[in-house]
Amino acid sequence: MKYSEDRSLEEKLRELAASYTPEWRFSADDPDPGSVVELLCCGMIEESQKRFGRILHKHKVQYLNLFDRLKEEPVEAARTYVKFYPVAGLDEPVYIPKGTQMLAETGDSDQRIIFETVYGITATNAELEAVYATDGASDRIVALMARGQNAETARFTAFDLTAENRSEHLLLLGYDRLFDGLGALDLTLRLSALTPEGAEQAAATLCSGAVRFGLLQGEEIEPFDSVAPEGGSVRLVKHSYTPVKTELGGAERYLLAARAEQLCDLEITGIELSFGRSDIPADEIFCNGVLQNTEHFLPFGRPMEIYAECGIECREVLARRGARVEMSFDLDFEEFEQLLPEYETDEEYKVIMKRPRTPPHPAMMEVKPDYVLLEYYGQNGWRRLLREEHAALLFNGSAEGSLRISFTVPNDMAGAEDFPGDYRLRLRLLRADSLYQLPARQFCPVIDRLRFSYSYGAAPQLPDYACTRNNFEVRDVTALLHRRRVVRPFYNSELEKPAMYLGFGQAPWGTPVSLYFDIENNEDRPVDFTAEYLSPEGFAPLKVVDNTAGMLYSETMLAVIPKDIRRGSLFGQDLYWVRLINHNDPAEQGSLPVIRGIHRNMAQARNLCTRVETFYVDDIDTAVTLQLAERNILHAAVWINERDGDPPEGENWVRWQRGAFAAGRGRAYRFDPAAGQIGFEKNIFSTFPLRDGGPAVKVEYQSYQGADANVPAGSIRTLNRSIRYVSRVENPIAAYGGYDGYNERTSAAVISNMLRTRGRAVSRDDYFDLIAQVSYGVRRIKCCTGVDQYGAPQEDAITIAVLIEEYEKGSHIFSAVKEQIREKLLGSSGVLPLGKSLILAQPYFVRLSVRLWLECGRMEHAYDLQKEIAGLIATFIDPLEGGFEGRGWEIGELPTMQQILAFLKIRSPEAVVTRTVLTAQFGRNEYAVNDDIYRHIRNPFAMAVNGEHTVYVDLALDGRRAT
Repeated sequence: MKYSEDRSLEEKLRELAASYTPEWRFSADDPDPGSVVELLCCGMIEESQKRFGRILHKHKVQYLNLFDRLKEEPVEAARTYVKFYPVAGLDEPVYIPKGTQMLAETGDSDQRIIFETVYGITATNAELEAVYATDGASDRIVALMARGQNAETARFTAFDLTAENRSEHLLLLGYDRLFDGLGALDLTLRLSALTPEGAEQAAATLCSGAVRFGLLQGEEIEPFDSVAPEGGSVRLVKHSYTPVKTELGGAERYLLAARAEQLCDLEITGIELSFGRSDIPADEIFCNGVLQNTEHFLPFGRPMEIYAECGIECREVLARRGARVEMSFDLDFEEFEQLLPEYETDEEYKVIMKRPRTPPHPAMMEVKPDYVLLEYYGQNGWRRLLREEHAALLFNGSAEGSLRISFTVPNDMAGAEDFPGDYRLRLRLLRADSLYQLPARQFCPVIDRLRFSYSYGAAPQLPDYACTRNNFEVRDVTALLHRRRVVRPFYNSELEKPAMYLGFGQAPWGTPVSLYFDIENNEDRPVDFTAEYLSPEGFAPLKVVDNTAGMLYSETMLAVIPKDIRRGSLFGQDLYWVRLINHNDPAEQGSLPVIRGIHRNMAQARNLCTRVETFYVDDIDTAVTLQLAERNILHAAVWINERDGDPPEGENWVRWQRGAFAAGRGRAYRFDPAAGQIGFEKNIFSTFPLRDGGPAVKVEYQSYQGADANVPAGSIRTLNRSIRYVSRVENPIAAYGGYDGYNERTSAAVISNMLRTRGRAVSRDDYFDLIAQVSYGVRRIKCCTGVDQYGAPQEDAITIAVLIEEYEKGSHIFSAVKEQIREKLLGSSGVLPLGKSLILAQPYFVRLSVRLWLECGRMEHAYDLQKEIAGLIATFIDPLEGGFEGRGWEIGELPTMQQILAFLKIRSPEAVVTRTVLTAQFGRNEYAVNDDIYRHIRNPFAMAVNGEHTVYVDLALDGRRAT
């Protein structure tokens, strides 16, 4: 035993002992019996003093224990969200049952922290690939998350329609060969409607500026130079332009496009295209395979030959299938004589004296092209173009001068790119009487100024393919236009209400499919939405459990998606679609929630270990205490195997209730969660006999591990029991809410508050004390009557804004304790006056961003000064530890720029501020802030949080300034 430091006590003992035993020396170096007696007495007296000193503390603890049944543990157990990964390539979903246990890795190898899923989910490999927002009322389509982005890191505003509008309304008219060979366009679109007045009205609508005409090339539209109405038609002009084909409807076509910049009410029953051109020279002329001058040529040569042919190629004209063509030229003839050969004969002297005989002279034959065919090269070879016989006699000399030949370009005319020869139109000489008789005078045709003209005026062309494309919905209307049925080119197929479409690359069916929405909702305004999926019959309703409470908090949305979900092409994306329909009034919506990521296959997990233990009771006449294998019990259910009313064999488990020991309480037991003990009153089993020969008590309980279970993200990686087709598991979100329970200090504070408030709340401190009894980590509250959470008047409302210590981790932390706080306040008598309603909300967070310019004399100090000032700004604005004294800000109190500058002057006197800009983000808008703007903030629950701060440093170098 150590020597006592209380010298006065030793001196008194020595003085008293000297009167009885003067021989005792009381020496510490050479102790004698007196010294031993002195030490024993001092130790006993000291121990008595210590025990006496603990009496008050003991009575205080016993006094506090009297209130154990009245106070509640603030937080039950740590919780987080875990993500399950099915085996890659698996098409079928994997069911994850409720109560699936996982192990968390900690630094302590001996500690085994277990988490259990709170509900069952279906894990799937269906990746979220695209998110779109639509609004039929405003005709808008916006890509919130484009294909290729990571859904877990994508940040966008739900149902946001402020980005680029991707809605489109197109009427596409496709022509396979109609524009071949054209270098300019002068087109006339003839419209037809149910009435003649309707056609004129349709033309006026198309030319009103609401519709833009052009030629589609890829995804771009080349506009026409001029668009003008002409009665019931529209004239389109494009100078010096060569059309290009674009693929549509499975073929390359020339596409005439009409894009509606805004929706217009238009109905047509037909649309036809006509155009024409005149005075077109031939491209090439061939006579018997020899290239000729196109302005002057002999079609059958000189001399003429039977079956001689004159080939004519005019690409622009011969490409106009169905057009009426007029071929004009000047026809003349050149005479070409072919005489008999002359022979030399010897003179006959015998008949010299006789009278000479006159040799015979044959008559000169006139030869003309008696029968000439005009032919074209079709898809099956050369065919006669004109059936009229007079056309074949045109070159027989019956006509001269200016001539014209009219014909319609056949539909089977070969294309210029398909024809292997040099020309597709020819004049072929089939008959010329006396062609080979001599002597003969041939009248060889000569053609000058060959010109073509064509027109579709009498035979306007229907499109080879026509479709409407309204907001990525393609509809083939070719047959309707050909049959003159009513066609509505521009319409809106989207819902009138705002909607958000989620597109998956694989069918996300399952019972249920879990999507975790990481949400930031500063206004605390819920979104009233319903869910639908794309089924074979169209969009059908989905059964959904919305744990986000209308996208107020970061939580999961559990959807039972049937197996008949089908792939559909929406917004140009061929995916499996689920859509959320927003039923809120847009005028009252305010700021929409921001989604900071969507995670699939997420389930809430809590730090629980569920076990079932059975016990045998040997002595039923005494009080029974059962010790469970675990301590820190969260929930427990106790069943007793009773004898009465049971069958002769088997077990009869009856659940008992937790309660106090008192006569007449019935089936009750005592429960100590911290110690893990179950107790029963003496002789209780005499009143309720136990079954013989089997277990008497069965306890199913869940234990937790307090603050040790607040593990960081990525700590949960192991399944306690493997699940088939699940490759791994992890927690992307840190665990939170783990609490070790009350200690003496916190218990005293809570009980003091309980005794002071007595279940009633008048002041802010009263409400804070009541909330602190059920929620750990509440740092600020503000109570207002007569207003709602947005600051709008509401006479019957009592609104309480609660700031949680871990508010930066996400709104899911507030959502986890919100209902506990509500139940506590509603369950406390006198908190709510009669007729009042309770509104719980987070503060209305206002993000303040500061841009500040400093002067710095030395370059090497610039970075440190910049970093220091940015840190001081963030520290001052921090709602929990900001302000001049580091105590944070009250809800409804916003810092000003003058206060920020004063704080910087105190903390960094050497900083020279030359310019400042303070901005505040209210909902979706950001405003420049001065001291007066705060007067316009009508929300009493506004609270500043840090936005993005930027500090610029100006360097003063030799009188010059550099940034």
